[in-house]
Order: sequence, then C-alpha cells, then structure tokens
Amino acid sequence: MLAGVKINANLAGLDSRAKWKVCDRATNEAAKIENLITWAQKAGKHTGFATTTRVTHATLAAIYAHTNDRYWECDSKIPPEYKDCVKDVARQLVEDEPGR
Repeated sequence: MLAGVKINANLAGLDSRAKWKVCDRATNEAAKIENLITWAQKAGKHTGFATTTRVTHATLAAIYAHTNDRYWECDSKIPPEYKDCVKDVARQLVEDEPGR
C-alpha cells in the first residue's frame, strides 16, 4: 500500500520473490522494496509516523522493515535457523534505513 507493489501475505517490504517464513539472504536483498518514506527521504523531506499501536506492528513495519514474516517483531520470534539471515522488525527500525 505504501510502495504500489503487490507482496505475499504476512511479509513486509519484500516483493513476491520472497517467501513467508523462509529467509534467503540473496533473495531478500533482490526483493527489497522502496516505498513512500524512502522516496521522501531521498527527496530531502523529513519523515516520521504516528501510531496508536506498537511501532513494530505490520502496518508500520511496511514503512521501514524488510522481513519474511510480519510477526518477527523481536529476536525471540525469529526461528534459530534464520537469526543470521534477517534482523527482527524492531532492530531494523533502530539500526537500518529508512527508520534510523
């Protein structure tokens, strides 16, 4: 809804090449979607968001996160085999662009 790109259900910030609950680093890198926030920042605009829910909720995560499962909001939710493949949604907000 923020990028104009159809994605698979339960993902955030990744196009249809990415699969739900299956992390592949190369596929995820190729599948990353830029969206309204990134475009605004590239144009020199200030950005932010307001919410009445948690900041890692899927609707907000679509602004800044790239993940194979919208429910991977914190490290304990990511399956052990994927902990080296993708950061949880909260870490992406704090550490990565465009959230940082």
